[in-house]
Amino acid sequence: MPWPDRRSLACLLLLCVGLAQAESSENTAKLKLSKQINPDTPEEELAPPTLMQRLRHCNDGTDRSDGWLRHLTREDQAQTPRRFGQPCDVDWHKPIFILPYSYSRDYESSQTEVLFAVSAKLRPLGPPLYFAYSQRSFWSLYDAERSRPFRETVFNPEVFYRWIPKSATQELNWGLDGGYEHESNGQDIPESRSWDRLYIAPFIERGGTALQAKFWYRLPEDDKKDENDPGGDDNPDIDRYLGYGEIHLFRQINRDRRLNAMFRYNPATGYGALRIEHLDRLGDGDLFWNVYLWHGYGESLTDYNDSVTRIGVGFALSP
Repeated sequence: MPWPDRRSLACLLLLCVGLAQAESSENTAKLKLSKQINPDTPEEELAPPTLMQRLRHCNDGTDRSDGWLRHLTREDQAQTPRRFGQPCDVDWHKPIFILPYSYSRDYESSQTEVLFAVSAKLRPLGPPLYFAYSQRSFWSLYDAERSRPFRETVFNPEVFYRWIPKSATQELNWGLDGGYEHESNGQDIPESRSWDRLYIAPFIERGGTALQAKFWYRLPEDDKKDENDPGGDDNPDIDRYLGYGEIHLFRQINRDRRLNAMFRYNPATGYGALRIEHLDRLGDGDLFWNVYLWHGYGESLTDYNDSVTRIGVGFALSP
């Protein structure tokens, strides 16, 4: 699986620079307005932070030297947590859950699988540039005859920039993510699967409801010279099944109940997928009961071209 070519990386860099310039333009406009309102105030007191200040401090004033592991939960988010913000340090990203039992006609009896997923993002410097890692695994725990193997683990690193305009408020939050992500299952030919994407994902959030539309462009790969060629495209038709975008819905029904959903559909082929998670809080922390439903293509990479219906019960972590 080759890394993205120079042209693709240049496109990603230009996207990040463009978002950063938009934020810089807002800071410049804000400085001019401040000078008009407070003409006697020294400009250095009104000026936006310097580059070194921005590298060391987040927009909430957090000092980088104070550590990275303080923002997974915040007291001010206890009643109405924001799904999309510009948190410092390590924070929530994609769903985190474990399903000790799941049922699917594709994986019955001893093939019944345990599913679990972990995910987090890190903002190592002041600007809202994030490095994220997610992983989901399909474990045949009940298949003792085959030594309880993992059928597949999907690895998903990514880097993205999060732009939130100054006009966004606690009541109406909106913005845009733009970045690059890689997905692969780390297996050998012929089970190897991987792809790389550039994406843009606008979002809007009001009250306890958040909506995000994610659109992507798959980075092209060379065709395989033969079926055993490790350098060619492992899944040239993956766009037919996973399409070119998806919609995410996050709904806080009340303090102790959540509803998460994902929907994607390729109108050219009629293939798509739906995932629904219903969460109920356990105790006073961030642990929830999780009822999980999946129907469609792409739950795992190995079987991306096979429609799977699955229901599972287990536990999840959520802000």
